[in-house]
Amino acid sequence: MRATYANGSPISSNQVDALPQGPPGAPSGLTAGAGDSRVSLSWTAPKSDGGSVITGYKVYLGTSPLGESRTPVATTTGTAGTSVTVKPLANDTRYYFMVRAVNAIGESAASTEASATPRAGGSISALDLSLIALGIAALVGVALAVRRWRKLRRLSVRTKPHMGQPGRVAVHSTGSRPTVTVRIEPHPGAARTKIEEMR
Repeated sequence: MRATYANGSPISSNQVDALPQGPPGAPSGLTAGAGDSRVSLSWTAPKSDGGSVITGYKVYLGTSPLGESRTPVATTTGTAGTSVTVKPLANDTRYYFMVRAVNAIGESAASTEASATPRAGGSISALDLSLIALGIAALVGVALAVRRWRKLRRLSVRTKPHMGQPGRVAVHSTGSRPTVTVRIEPHPGAARTKIEEMR
């Protein structure tokens, strides 16, 4: 039966458009970084929340590819919770992870899988990598210096006894070698001092 006004015109109800709701989309970009007895995970929120605000994420773990347990090992709350550290874990064991987004309707599909192997000694940070790079550069510099010292030419010159601080001495070598200036450590009372010139 259709309701009508007294004049016979139909009464129409207000039309309400309702958006369909469902679980959110799957998180993307899951990465895993290993530390000492722990793995740090981060991911990107899904593009679609399914029409309902994302309330958090659930992290699932396994020890074989696509073998994650159905029970989450960690959870986050809120839309900003897109990272978590899972611990304690056994070192030298490879772990596999996936993440699901959660809203009032349910859980999303799983993210892509990421894996990592915890190691004793902790993770290598960007600062650690920079220090390692500097150490390698220093070792290369030392190696080059040693190589140059192997090519040194030895000169013997006569000096006068000298007391006090080291001085600067002009050494005029014979033959085709140019005049060089070197710094020597004085030895009081010594009549002969051997010095080395580095090219």
